[in-house]
Amino acid sequence: MEGEEKAVCSWEKRMAFVICNHEKGCIFKALEECFKKNSLKMAKSCLVIATWFTYMLSTLPDTGVREAARESLLEEFINVLQSSKNLEEKILAGLALKTFINDPTAIEELGKYAKCIYKTLRKLKRNSFVAADILKALMNLSSVNVTEMWSCTDVVELDLSANGEVLCMVYLKGCLISSHSDGTIKFGILGEEGDRLYSGSLDKTIRVWALKAEEIQCIQVHDVKEAVHELVANAKFACFISQRNGVKVYNWSGIPKHINLNKNVKCLAMRGDKLYCGCSGYNIHEVDLCISAVNTFCVRTRKLLGKQTVNSLNIHGENNFKQFQALLIHIIVDCLKYKDMTQKVLNR
Repeated sequence: MEGEEKAVCSWEKRMAFVICNHEKGCIFKALEECFKKNSLKMAKSCLVIATWFTYMLSTLPDTGVREAARESLLEEFINVLQSSKNLEEKILAGLALKTFINDPTAIEELGKYAKCIYKTLRKLKRNSFVAADILKALMNLSSVNVTEMWSCTDVVELDLSANGEVLCMVYLKGCLISSHSDGTIKFGILGEEGDRLYSGSLDKTIRVWALKAEEIQCIQVHDVKEAVHELVANAKFACFISQRNGVKVYNWSGIPKHINLNKNVKCLAMRGDKLYCGCSGYNIHEVDLCISAVNTFCVRTRKLLGKQTVNSLNIHGENNFKQFQALLIHIIVDCLKYKDMTQKVLNR
């Protein structure tokens, strides 16, 4: 059986070589004309044949006919990818386009259409792995503006599942950074040089990363002796949630200091030397990191809401304490109106 398969593959290559090289690739010009016919049936058959010939070209020695294939069929495949409502046809067009990414001239030509096909390819990734290969090749082109590819003028879904579950994300000066369950960190548009990224891990380390022009580089590794489940950090302190109640405060040297809040801490936010901890029981604790003093907000709302949990915190602005309390009460009222909400952003 194996010998028969080898014989069939050898025959296919010989046949493809002869047809593709006949009169310097005239077959591709003929296929281009078939694409332009009004017959839908002919166009579908043409797509299958053109995809097969284009794929076979990638397995054959280059005799100069790849240029003829590119000039005749590249735009036709892009048109099918963009206009067809049939998933199989989109996958066939994607398979054909993938064969062009190893040709420097062809990939540069494909790069001219990057902005218009990006959204389609991103959706196609769920059904075809070749879409991811094409996207990767396009993103590596110097002629492609990656910022435009990550534009959020439309509400879109970014598929980051290739590296497992997204555990957390941070947005920093035009850079979207996500951490994943397989231990990888992904970033979109890089920030300015000199920025720092801090990451915590179940391997009991906190890492400091330098954002550079085209990469992120780990420059420090700190052993904190406990698994890091949630982390906020700046140049002076790193604060994280471990398995115990309360929060750990690390000043980038020595042993992290444990601050016991007698509550299960769910989320953290930091502003300067002040740390804010969202806890079970709908408590928010403010910790002065310099003197380890703790203030508690919102304890009196427990009777109103029952056993609620603060799952997310966001600090914005420089409002005073009274304004902060007033806004918390406003948010609590909103939570009563929308009981199905599990998270609420708190602005200070």
